[in-house]
Amino acid sequence: MSLLLGLGLVVGLSAAGPTAVAAAASRGRASGRTPPASVAPVSVVVNALTADPTDPVDTGIQVTPGQTYNIGASGSTDYCDSPGLSCPSGPAGKTNPYGFGCGSPPDQCPIPSALLGTLVGQIGSGPYFVVGGYDALTAGPSDSGELYLLYNDVPGYYGDNSGSYEALISSGPVVRVPATQAFTSTGITLTKGEVFSVDATGTPSYRPGSTAGPKGVAFKKGTCAAAQSAHHFTAPGLRCWSLIGRIGTTGVIFYVGPSFHLQAPVAGALYFGFNDSIYSDNSGAFVAAINPALSNGSFEQPVLPAGTWSTECGTAIPAWVIGGGCVDLNTGGAATGNQWIDLNDSESSPPGSMTQALPLSAGTYSLHFAFSGNSTGACGGQGIKTMTLLVDGRQIGTYSFDTSGGQSNWIQEHPDFTVSSRKQPTTIEFLSTTQENCAGPAIDSVLLVDLG
Repeated sequence: MSLLLGLGLVVGLSAAGPTAVAAAASRGRASGRTPPASVAPVSVVVNALTADPTDPVDTGIQVTPGQTYNIGASGSTDYCDSPGLSCPSGPAGKTNPYGFGCGSPPDQCPIPSALLGTLVGQIGSGPYFVVGGYDALTAGPSDSGELYLLYNDVPGYYGDNSGSYEALISSGPVVRVPATQAFTSTGITLTKGEVFSVDATGTPSYRPGSTAGPKGVAFKKGTCAAAQSAHHFTAPGLRCWSLIGRIGTTGVIFYVGPSFHLQAPVAGALYFGFNDSIYSDNSGAFVAAINPALSNGSFEQPVLPAGTWSTECGTAIPAWVIGGGCVDLNTGGAATGNQWIDLNDSESSPPGSMTQALPLSAGTYSLHFAFSGNSTGACGGQGIKTMTLLVDGRQIGTYSFDTSGGQSNWIQEHPDFTVSSRKQPTTIEFLSTTQENCAGPAIDSVLLVDLG
C-alpha cells in the first residue's frame, strides 16, 4: 500500500502555468549558510556486561559540529548480579544499595560523579558525557568523530553485570513513552495533512517479569485476548502492551508499533501511549523517534503577498537548501496552493538548485512533482527550460519544457528511486541546467510516496 510522505496531494494541475510579476520587491540574498544534514534514526543495544571503556558500542554515526543528536534510551540492567546481591538500574543510573561507589583512581567509572549503571556517551576519543534516559547533544566546533555509547561501571567489575539498554539516536524529535501511564505528549502539534513516520524501540515491563516491545502481543493470542476480556484496555482490540498513538486528547487511537507512517487526518497535538489496563505494576518505557518527511513541498513558506515574487538564496526557504546561484519564489499560477519556484533567479545568476535531506528508511519511493517553465521575465523567458533531478548525487531524470509561444502549463512527473541504507540522510536535488536566462525551469507540489 502506498503512503504519502509529503504535504498537499496534487488534485489538479493548473491549466494556466507559472508567470512572474515584474513589479515586486526582492528579499535580498541570504548568507548561503548550509545547515547540518539530518540524521536518520539509528537504534543500538548497549550491553551492561561488555560496553566498557575498552569496547564501547559504535553507533555508526559520524558526529558533525553544529549538529544536534537526540538520544533516548530504555531498558533495565543489574550492575551487581551476583548470588545474594542485586543492583537494578535504568539508563539514568541508580544509587548502589550496598554503599559501593565508582571506585578511586586509577580504577574509576568512565564518569566517577555519575551513578553506577548510567548510560554514557563519547565522541571519538573525547571526554565522556552523561546520556541517561534522554540527552539532546549539540556538537561543538571541536566535536568530531564516531559517537560511542557505554555503561558506567568500575573497570574490572563489568563481569557481574546483566541486562542492556536500547538507545535510539536521531536529529529529529525523540520521545520517551513511559509504560506507567496511558498517554504521553510528544510536544508536537500536527496540522491536517502533515506527514510523519515513527521508529520505536524499548522493552518495558507490563507486570513483574513480563516485557513487550513496541509491537506488543497480538490480540488473537491467548494472553492478550484473556487480558482484554478481563480488564478494560486503553485501546480495546489493538495489540496488548504495544505502542499506540492519537491526535488530540479525545482522538481516535491507532496502533504505532515499531515502525509507522501516517498522514494526519486532523490537526492536533500528537500523543503516544502504552496499551494496557493496569499501569501501577508497570516499569520502563518505549523510545520513539519522530521523523520529518519531505517538508514545504508546495513552497508556501515563507508567505509572499499575492502578486509578488522574491529572489531567495541559501536557507531562506524553510526545509530547503538553495545552491548554485539563487531561485525566485513566485505567487500566482501555482500547481498547488499559491506559490512556486523558478530555479533561475531574476538577476541572471548561475542556475540554481533546491535540495532537501530526508532520513528515509531503506525501500522504494516515488517522487511526485509538478514541472513547467517560466515563460516570462525581464530578460525574455521563452525557450526550452531544462532541469536534472538528483537523489544522493545520482541522476534520476532529466526534464525539459518548451515555453515558446508563452506556453506554461504544469506537467506532473513521478520518477521512482531506491534507498538502500538508512544511516545517512537521502538528499533530493532539483538542479536547473538552463544557462544564461533569468527565467528557468519551474517546480511545485513536491511530495514523496513510499512504495514499500
